[in-house]
Amino acid sequence: MVMKMRKATEDDGELLVELIKENQSLPTSYEGTPMTEEEISSKIVDVLWKQDSNLVHMFYEDGKFMAACFHEAQSKSVVNVHLHVHKDFRGKGKASKILMIDAIACNILNLKILSLVPENNLALIKAMSNAGYRECGRVPNCWNHDGKLIARVVLFKE
Repeated sequence: MVMKMRKATEDDGELLVELIKENQSLPTSYEGTPMTEEEISSKIVDVLWKQDSNLVHMFYEDGKFMAACFHEAQSKSVVNVHLHVHKDFRGKGKASKILMIDAIACNILNLKILSLVPENNLALIKAMSNAGYRECGRVPNCWNHDGKLIARVVLFKE
């Protein structure tokens, strides 16, 4: 099985909207009220396509779409990463490999990665640890998009 990565383009918009909609149903990957399709589309357009410092890496295995890593710039050299895995590839040990490849691509761009993961998302925390991320601490009260406070684990990868 061959895994490949490429940078997303605007043509990937529909596929990314569907991926985020699907991932919102997972209790540990999303907190708060799910966004509507329109809100997701707007966020993708506004945040990812209109800002040069943001990017999305698309991952494929044997030609099938498997995941996307969304990066939002926190500074000129640090990005926050959000991993979304397609339902057909979850639970198969792919997340750590995806995160490692993504980190190499970010390193080539001289980007360091920061991630704020909901503390109940133990699978993602484990995958990030296996990919070489290190826990830097915890934020006990961090806002989610609904305006509610949740706890998050802060992970960092250089």
